[in-house]
Amino acid sequence: MFVAETQKAPANWPGQIMSNFAGMDSYPGLSFAYPQNIPHALHNERPIENKEPLTLWNHFRMKFINGPKWFQNFRTYFTPGLNAAGISLNTLAVLGKAILPKATQSFLDKKAEWFSRYVIPVSFSWNALEAIVGHRVPEAISRILPGLAFLVLPFHNFNFATGISSTLGFLFEQVNERHGGKPPGNGDIWKNFSETMKSSVEIFKDIFRGNQTHENSFDQLGLMGMGLGTLGGLIFASQDRDTIAAKVFGILRNLGGLGSDIKFMTSPSKDPARARDLKIVGSVCGGASVLNILMRWTGSEEIARILNHLAIALDDFGLTYWASRSKKDNDQQLQSTLGDFSSSIIS
Repeated sequence: MFVAETQKAPANWPGQIMSNFAGMDSYPGLSFAYPQNIPHALHNERPIENKEPLTLWNHFRMKFINGPKWFQNFRTYFTPGLNAAGISLNTLAVLGKAILPKATQSFLDKKAEWFSRYVIPVSFSWNALEAIVGHRVPEAISRILPGLAFLVLPFHNFNFATGISSTLGFLFEQVNERHGGKPPGNGDIWKNFSETMKSSVEIFKDIFRGNQTHENSFDQLGLMGMGLGTLGGLIFASQDRDTIAAKVFGILRNLGGLGSDIKFMTSPSKDPARARDLKIVGSVCGGASVLNILMRWTGSEEIARILNHLAIALDDFGLTYWASRSKKDNDQQLQSTLGDFSSSIIS
């Protein structure tokens, strides 16, 4: 049952369709909010009356995903810009140890930590908003949790905070692979939530049953290691760097992280762009995992801080690059919903 009644359109309607999708205003029935009306366009018909009101939320989603060019540029560059600043500060804090006066070293060290603690979470929150707009609530939760943990954890344990998003991100990527290499639900918020939760439960059931039909033992060990290491570290060593508990759970979290990174680097994703993104994220975050393991075993606080700065710089890059998938998934979701109108109408 379609949302709108229809009438035959004029001969130039294909061109009108494309202009309407560019602005999304003239015929809200032909919007991302109303994919039911797509068949009307494909049959040279147009909606003249909406049976359902265009809700404020759907109007916001429509403008967010397909709004003005300046806003789309903002979506593209905002979080990379913030994280580029964080990467630069953490890198300068390390380089400054060799060439700058003590006072400047201390200034950069503190500012890099402050920026990582209070500003980088803003980028996490923005990517959570991207996921919410795309009706992917579980993904949104995974995006925002690390930033909240940053507020209460010491600098050397930010790795446990990012372990939350890394574990859930790895889990949800396995969910996506079970759904054809893309987030389930195709834009339906309840389908995405229910299918993500259902598939997540099935993944853990397969782990405990030893079923490797979908994921191999390496993937399963990586997920469990990262998850248990993160939870154990947050519960038993949230304030510690080099206690036995911090070392054990830190190793477990980062070895699990390396397992997921290797999985990402060897991704069988059917989407070439997604496979490329996974390889980049896997290689960068894998380097951060190695640095974080070393950080917990050095006896020097100064060396530990240097290793931590470098690890956070790599994690900032990897997590930001991966979180940018939220925008890409939204854009692909829009294209999937609308289809290729120009070729469909002409044919």
